[in-house]
Amino acid sequence: MDIDRLSTGIDEINQLIVGYPKDTVICYKGKRGSGKDRALNAYIKSHIESKHILIISTQMNHEQYLRAGSFDGLDLANVPFIDAANWRNRRVNPGKNIGETNKDKISNLTDLNALLANIIETVKNNVKIDILIFDSISSLLLYSTPGQEQVFKFFELLSSYTRSNNISMIYDIEEGVQNDQIVSALLFMSDGEVNFSYENSYKFQIPYMWLSNNCPEWIELKI
Repeated sequence: MDIDRLSTGIDEINQLIVGYPKDTVICYKGKRGSGKDRALNAYIKSHIESKHILIISTQMNHEQYLRAGSFDGLDLANVPFIDAANWRNRRVNPGKNIGETNKDKISNLTDLNALLANIIETVKNNVKIDILIFDSISSLLLYSTPGQEQVFKFFELLSSYTRSNNISMIYDIEEGVQNDQIVSALLFMSDGEVNFSYENSYKFQIPYMWLSNNCPEWIELKI
């Protein structure tokens, strides 16, 4: 049976697994500076001309995300964006509009139902979304007050929504921030995992990928 796949944007990974199966949920995991953010940008770059992409960021506001993308040669100005990071800036600097844009903004991360509703509404208001980037789940676990169970429920509902609407999702996790049990629970609900590391050179491994080859060994990566 033929399987529709999406290029990963990285030759070394494409050669190993051909591409990610469409309409799946994939986790990028690694420490800060491991290359996972650049790998995300490579994935976006490979599809920005042919697919409709939605980015949700809990780490950077829209202005910061545009600058980060431009570093990797990406123009993200016209990509739908949900800003779930500005609330932290406003909490520290009340009354200041830090990095404010006309992009959708989340007032706080205490109501994950509101965040999910915002995502669904944004998808409905845009041309058919093919790819969703969630950067990152780690911030939800760190800053949302309902508790881990609510984050898991949110993730379960979001994953179900993307799969049922033929949307391919990639989310990232900051390694070393959450305990192994939490990370394992999220990975259990995912369709694939790509780990990144940097120690003198960038490397990756694929412990699991649905309908694809697994690769527990670390492989050199050029990004």
